[in-house]
Amino acid sequence: MLWQPLAVVALYTAYAAVGRDDGSLSAGLVGLIDLRKAKMHKIQDPHFAERVRANFASQQAMALIGAQMMVVKPGYTEIHLPYKPEICQQHGYIHGGVVGMIADSAAGYAASTLTAADTAVLTVEYKLNLLAPAEGQRLVAEGSVVRYGRTLIVTRAEVFAFKDQRRKVCALMQQTIIAVPGEPETPAAASGT
Repeated sequence: MLWQPLAVVALYTAYAAVGRDDGSLSAGLVGLIDLRKAKMHKIQDPHFAERVRANFASQQAMALIGAQMMVVKPGYTEIHLPYKPEICQQHGYIHGGVVGMIADSAAGYAASTLTAADTAVLTVEYKLNLLAPAEGQRLVAEGSVVRYGRTLIVTRAEVFAFKDQRRKVCALMQQTIIAVPGEPETPAAASGT
């Protein structure tokens, strides 16, 4: 249909005219396209948000670093991490391993929003690009589903550093998730008992 490409061009043109604080136009366009794709995902668990939030709350690694699940939508999550010296490396930046943790969790939980209640998700692999030092008052990891398959789910995450009200992308990640039916994600299952 001819109107769809024209609508995307119109959205891009309108968005480009507004711009963003960090000078990034493509990230906003990708965000608009991702939201459109998210609406196409079929929700298998009407209580996905409560399930994802409860699972996140039981994850001790996220509690250890002080991360919080702030947004849960179909195919999308956000994890916020306030700055604290205990999670920094020798130069004062938030450690790259911590950046990877929140990216992995945000994208993994984005996948979990689309699974059935009795399905666990596990990371098979991910590729993380650290684009800039993770410095600022907080980090925000935005996870989204790129392609939802019956067994494998491809996700991505962008991690943004917020410093003095400015947002800068500091990491990009692409991830493959495996969906394991019949393995509900519970605190007992996560602890191996």
